[in-house]
Amino acid sequence: MKTAVAFALCLILFTMFAGDNGIQALLRARRDARTLAVEIADLKKENDRLRASAEALRNDPRAIEIVARETLGFARPDEVVVIKPR
Repeated sequence: MKTAVAFALCLILFTMFAGDNGIQALLRARRDARTLAVEIADLKKENDRLRASAEALRNDPRAIEIVARETLGFARPDEVVVIKPR
């Protein structure tokens, strides 16, 4: 009887600490969940920033002008463009 109880206890302990459903797997899953939660929060902030930028480009002439000047090199007719050598 004692042998059967000892064997069952060993089996339970082995199951808890080894295998795909053991304590290590649980701790790994919790760590991964925390990492993913931080990543999701960062992506939500980036989404909000991009959404605000897109909205500004739809409705704000100043934002449109800034992007046109920076990315396309546009200038007003009365401006002189000076290109700095690299």
